[in-house]
Amino acid sequence: MGSARALDVGDWYPEEEYISIKHRPETGTPLKREYQGESHISILDSDLCTALEDWVENRRPDVQDAHGREPLLATSVDRASKNTLRNTTYRATQPCEYAGHCPHGEDMDACSYRNANNASKCPSSVSPHPIRRSSITAHLNQDVPVQIASERMNVSVDTLENHYDARSEEEKRQVRRRRLQNMDI
Repeated sequence: MGSARALDVGDWYPEEEYISIKHRPETGTPLKREYQGESHISILDSDLCTALEDWVENRRPDVQDAHGREPLLATSVDRASKNTLRNTTYRATQPCEYAGHCPHGEDMDACSYRNANNASKCPSSVSPHPIRRSSITAHLNQDVPVQIASERMNVSVDTLENHYDARSEEEKRQVRRRRLQNMDI
């Protein structure tokens, strides 16, 4: 969340399809570990690139933060706060947002979970942390080496292995097998 919150419009390079993550404590966006990971993150999903470009060109509020920076993730008045990003994540992960009905039998028009302040209470909503853990695990399951995943996600190898690698022993075995097969041993 800290990296997403720290992004400015100028950190998005649509032609090259990457974002540049920068540690800027002097202007209100310090990053955990002072961003020791990969600082230029390639956006490999063309739909995400299109969505980012549409956001910047058509939907992003034309605002500056208190330091005169143009936040990429802006609200109508300022840079999105961590709480705003967290609440948006809870809302975006509610199944009713996509299914058109509540899997818990609630009337969508009357459901109190649809309120931004209560979105985290929805039994199906997800916080940012499990999304991060799932992303790291998906990278590892796709044979991305631990060191590369560590750099891309700005998390130490030890922390990644101890707290973010949610693969089963069988998934780890399959990754090892694929790697060994690719080495022609």
